[in-house]
Parts: sequence; structure tokens; C-alpha cells
Amino acid sequence: MTTSTELAPPAPDVLRAMTLNIVHGTRISLPSALFPRTFVLRRLARIAHAARAAHVDVLALQEADGDRRFERTREIARRAGLPVVITPSSHGATLAGRAPLAVLREERFTARRADAKGFVLARARTSRGHEIDVASIHLHALSRHVRSRQIAAFVDAIREERARRGARPLVVLGDLNDDFDGSARELADHLGLHTRDHETPTYTDLGLRLRLDWVLASPELEIALHHVMPPGLSDHRAIVADVRVRTTEGRSLDR
Repeated sequence: MTTSTELAPPAPDVLRAMTLNIVHGTRISLPSALFPRTFVLRRLARIAHAARAAHVDVLALQEADGDRRFERTREIARRAGLPVVITPSSHGATLAGRAPLAVLREERFTARRADAKGFVLARARTSRGHEIDVASIHLHALSRHVRSRQIAAFVDAIREERARRGARPLVVLGDLNDDFDGSARELADHLGLHTRDHETPTYTDLGLRLRLDWVLASPELEIALHHVMPPGLSDHRAIVADVRVRTTEGRSLDR
């Protein structure tokens, strides 16, 4: 099965991002300690190959935590040629990048051990010098009410960081565990975000066709490419997206 897609390198004015829930590198939702180290490393190598083949600038992962044998994000980033890694110690939403990422904030939504959901927010820079804030986020799987509380906490954090450090265009990448008529729209409405594709399923295991994973961007950004990758890297499907800063006339800068 082909689990990666060869894409041409992004244009100089583009930030190419990929998001994927890696399920701790196990492919199925079981404790990672039950799987041999070699099995997990093979899974992580396939994810890294997909990221490298897609020429991603920023990689957002969810459920990248696990047992203490090794750090999953660092292993993927090393193999994918992404030297910058941000791995919060309290939850599994992480970022890796080809160019510097300035950490703005990382937060776990709850202290409950069984629910290690949260987000990390960083500031990236395109090769043309445009600054874009990038978030990797993972919301609760079962409760819409809990997701709403988590969205409120995330929105508050974004607004606080904008007030403190200045507003930049924003890309939100991650597993929202809901479709666009639910939590994805709620988050988009709060922050004025948009997406290019809200229908293609990203969870197709067990005969299901669910849209759980998202790339949402602020109005200053054009989503020039939105590609849902083939299944097989995880029980989720990765999304690769190109974003670029728009001009005031609605076209993209440097285009």
C-alpha cells in the first residue's frame, strides 16, 4: 500500500504543513508499551518518509507521546530532515520544522492522566520572511461539551498571545475529533478561520468515513494546496497543506 505522496517542493512564499495523529506510532489504539520497539520504529520511519517526500516545512503531530523508550517526534523529525522539534512534556501534540520555530505557548487541557490532550503554539517564518503562527492541537474524542471547553481555552490562549506578542496569520493543525458541523466550525467561528476541504474523510478504519483532522487558516492566508494523503500511516490520514499570505487585493504575496 502506498502511504506517501511525492509532491513538488513548495514555492518560496509558501509554508507547507502536514498534520497527523500518529497513535503513538502503533497504528492502533493500544498502549505503546505492548509493541516491540522495532515495530514502533518501523511505523515512525514510514511517517518520516511521507513527510520527507511531501517536502514539509512544518509537521504537526498528535498522540506523539507514549512510553519512555524514545521520543516519537524527535525520531520522526530526525528521519524527515526537520531539525527543529517542540515536544511538550505533558501531552502528545507536538511540532517539528525545517526552519526555526519560536515557541509561544503550550498547554494541557486537563490534568487527568487518561486524557493527555492539549496544544502547542509556535511562530514560523517563510523563506520570504513572512511570520505565521502555527498550532498543533488535539481535542477530546468523546464529548462535544468537553471539546467546547477546550476550544474556549485555546481561543483565550490565542487572544492572549496576540495581545502580548502581536497578531500574526494563524494556521491550526490537528485532530479535532469532530466534523465541520461540530467542533471544527465552532473553533473556526471563534477565530474567523477557514478551510479548503471539509468533506474528505480522514478516518477510514473499520469501514468508517469520518472527518476528524483539520487545517484551518485565518483570512490573511490562502490555502493553496489541501491534500488528504492515502491511509496506512496511522488509523488517521495525514493532511498536507500549502498556506501563503494574501495581499490586500486577495491575491498571494510574491506570487
